[in-house]
Amino acid sequence: MAAGRRLGAWGLILLLGLALGGCGRILQPPTPTFVAGVTPTATQTPRPTATRRATFTPVPATPSDTPTPTVTPTPIIYVIKKGDTLIPIARKFGVTVAAIQEANGITDPRRLRIGQEIIIPVEAAPGPTVVPTPTPVALRIQGLGFYRTPVGNLWCLGEVRNLSGRPAEEVQVQVSLHDEQGNLLDLGTAFVQLDIVAAGGRAPFAILFPAPPESFAQYQTRVLSGV
Repeated sequence: MAAGRRLGAWGLILLLGLALGGCGRILQPPTPTFVAGVTPTATQTPRPTATRRATFTPVPATPSDTPTPTVTPTPIIYVIKKGDTLIPIARKFGVTVAAIQEANGITDPRRLRIGQEIIIPVEAAPGPTVVPTPTPVALRIQGLGFYRTPVGNLWCLGEVRNLSGRPAEEVQVQVSLHDEQGNLLDLGTAFVQLDIVAAGGRAPFAILFPAPPESFAQYQTRVLSGV
């Protein structure tokens, strides 16, 4: 009985010794195994890249061109006086007869009234416009006669003869009445009855004096226009 207890005690001591011997063993780390042809590469974690904000540079606005105002010339108003015709008026202001007729809607230049206002068109030009002076046509007034009417008017009838070798247009004549001293008493103007007087041809005219003098000693005739 005592011998059995000893054997049990020694067995327990042996087991404890084995256990302690196992705990005191130094464990070695496993040796890494290299595979031929494979090189270990260190893996780097990418850092976040900072993104720059877009900058806005202000651009000055381009100023728009300011339109240059157009200066419109002011037309001239001319008042028709006794004895006026479009040709001398056009020459005076440096414009054409056609321009005056167009600006005023005049279809018959012989029907101008004393006191009538007409527009003289002025072109926006840097300098004066030179209007060529037409060559005058040789015209002669002949066959004059004066006739009083019962109401006190005085008619002067006559004709114009074209002595040149070319036609004449816009023929206008003037007749003035004078006393013995040559003082002007009255005058009248009129266009001939034909728009164009042929070369060597004749054209009649008639001038009315609505309030003539009771008498006159002499008269004078003049061709005002004819081109």
